[in-house]
Amino acid sequence: MLPFRVMEPLMPDDDSEIVLDYVQSAPPAVPERRLQPRYMVRRGAMVLTPDKKVIEVRTLDISFGGVGVVSPEALPKRVLMLCRMNLLYRSDTDKLYDVAVEAMNCIYSAQHGGFKVGFQYRPISPALQEAIRAMA
Repeated sequence: MLPFRVMEPLMPDDDSEIVLDYVQSAPPAVPERRLQPRYMVRRGAMVLTPDKKVIEVRTLDISFGGVGVVSPEALPKRVLMLCRMNLLYRSDTDKLYDVAVEAMNCIYSAQHGGFKVGFQYRPISPALQEAIRAMA
């Protein structure tokens, strides 16, 4: 559908002009849930599932609210897991951060070669907050 509709004259002999009446587009079907800015981070990470399975993932982006990763397999939504991230800290030192996470979404992405998973922290640790703050 076009973002506008054409209002034509009612009568063929009417000399009024054609008017473009812009139609406001509908809001997205799924509202944006990201409340904080995201920072691109491409690092290795691991996820420990409730059944004690360790899955190697890679991070895509990170914020104060959560982290986006690519996983080789689908991860269950709304299940508490542990994520261990290896982030660059203060621009010269790698540091591991363990944080409880919950997958809010999981969808296959051919572009990324795996499942894109959006994790939300449950809750974020003060040490990880400081590391993210240093990225800003």
